[in-house]
Amino acid sequence: MQGASLRDILIMRQFPMVMKQLGITMHENDKMMHIEGYPDAIAIKLIQDPMDRELQPMALHHVDLSFCHEALIRINTLDKSKDQLNIQSLWISSITIFFKCFPSNKARKQLSAQKILKNQIGAVDVFSYFKNLRNKHIIHDENPYSQSFVAVALMKPEAPI
Repeated sequence: MQGASLRDILIMRQFPMVMKQLGITMHENDKMMHIEGYPDAIAIKLIQDPMDRELQPMALHHVDLSFCHEALIRINTLDKSKDQLNIQSLWISSITIFFKCFPSNKARKQLSAQKILKNQIGAVDVFSYFKNLRNKHIIHDENPYSQSFVAVALMKPEAPI
């Protein structure tokens, strides 16, 4: 995580956290909220601590990166000759959601690709490749091959309409 100190990283490794998204449903017949997976829970307590500002973005990154991982696994199970729409949709959503975790907005504390990938040979180049793919061909279309034009087909005067 960008800005995480060595102490913070060591603490996270020593005390790994379990982060999961809570499923909360409202049952109309008893007007009660139910927290899925916690049948005996009676309330949700928000943590009011300086550490929660560190945990909140980590939890969001965990959800985003878990989605990307599952989507990429799913791509490998699809029939490439029949499921092109689903494959392309999973690729586009994975690339888009993956880059939500890295500097591009101020909505949450971002991850640093340079810090995460610094000891992985070639990883920064691969990261840059997919970032450029996202920026130039998925989110902002700068692809010269996907241009459109307006035209009209001229027919012979005797051709049927």
